[in-house]
Amino acid sequence: MTPLSPEHPATVESGTNARVTSPARSLTARLTLIAALGALPILLVAGGSLLWLFADRIQKRFDTFLAAYQQQLIAAAEIAGDGSLHLAGEPADPHFDLPFSGWYWQISTDERVLAQSTSAGPLQGSGPGGLTLGIPDGASDLIGPGNAKLRAVSRAVRLPGADASLRVLVAGPHAEIDQEVYEFGIQLSLALGALGLAFLLATALQVRYGLLPLGALREALQKVRKGAAPRLAGDYPIEVAPLVEELNEVLAHNEALISRARVQAGNLAHGLKSPLTVLRQELTEIKDERGDILRDQVAIIGDQVERVLARIRAAGPLSAAAGRTGLNAVLQDLAFSLDIIHRERGITIQIDCPEDARFPGDAADLAEMLGNLMDNACKWARGRVRVSVDVGSSSLVVMIDDDGPGIPPARREAALTRGGRLDETAPGSGLGLDIVREIADLYRGSLRLEDSPLGGLRARLELPGD
Repeated sequence: MTPLSPEHPATVESGTNARVTSPARSLTARLTLIAALGALPILLVAGGSLLWLFADRIQKRFDTFLAAYQQQLIAAAEIAGDGSLHLAGEPADPHFDLPFSGWYWQISTDERVLAQSTSAGPLQGSGPGGLTLGIPDGASDLIGPGNAKLRAVSRAVRLPGADASLRVLVAGPHAEIDQEVYEFGIQLSLALGALGLAFLLATALQVRYGLLPLGALREALQKVRKGAAPRLAGDYPIEVAPLVEELNEVLAHNEALISRARVQAGNLAHGLKSPLTVLRQELTEIKDERGDILRDQVAIIGDQVERVLARIRAAGPLSAAAGRTGLNAVLQDLAFSLDIIHRERGITIQIDCPEDARFPGDAADLAEMLGNLMDNACKWARGRVRVSVDVGSSSLVVMIDDDGPGIPPARREAALTRGGRLDETAPGSGLGLDIVREIADLYRGSLRLEDSPLGGLRARLELPGD
């Protein structure tokens, strides 16, 4: 990196903790909605059927009530010697005495009305036969005085001594039936509504209870991801148990792959270091332009090998080696080593880390990240490096500050790229920050370069908490 003074505050970030997900979908809400869509037609059909049955029952009871009055009239009617109709008595209900009350009775022939209730009045405009005109035997609806809807029972009888049949009709207001049906409909709607809500609540509780094993599975996965457990543990229902077994198989396979990759990385390192060392030594004997070209190419090969090895060594959060690594011990070990390396420059390394700070991951990964960042800070510091750790509820923030020249904001992104060396005269391959960024990405963490309160550069490494 080129030692330049910082200009204005700016932040360059690598990696992110944010997850790109689709809008949240609740399985509980989905199953409850399906249950509601299934229950709604059932409740509507049940409500409609009950209302129809009630209306039919009320109407039949009303018809029976009217038929009782009709039977009283038939029993009280007799034909006098002169052929006139005589009633021994009338229905005692006072509604039949109130004009246009909606309660009417009438006895007639096909040509004229022989007798009727006081409530019926003159029945003007009803034509010959009055209310009984065109009414069949049995119960039916008709329009009475004032265009009021009536419910009536009619019957044709032939009295002793009569020359022709008489039609006896008793009618009552249909509004009384409608009112009872309406009131029952309101009560039925409230009852079915409460039943529907209770059903939805019970369904939601049932679904949530049924999905509890998935919550336990999520917690087990979080423990594996944080390194607190190597495998998914717990007793799961038979529907979920096969999934847990398959996930454990994937974890075991992943662990085997990482272990084999690390072994191969170690073998590759040992296999390449000696040939590269020999090439470097031999190339020092070649002083011409051709030697410079070869030395550059060998240096590039060495840098790429170091990068690949560092990348393979990164275990990631799901390896068997992943655990709960104490930050303070790792930082103290790194500070001790770097103090020896940079002793001639008199660099002071200050560590400010809580004793209980834990990193839910591989110790080698943590040492790789912190070692690169602290070593980079020591290379450019004038005399002071400070490492501070902030432990949050769900994250760890490690800030490495130095009092060096810093990096201008416009060039910080380049420093995070692969091989991003802003100063070719400085030692190193330029792969350190890029390796730190890649390992942090494995843990869903991030690396940012900011202005430091000490006057130089601050590397802000954010990682998931314990």
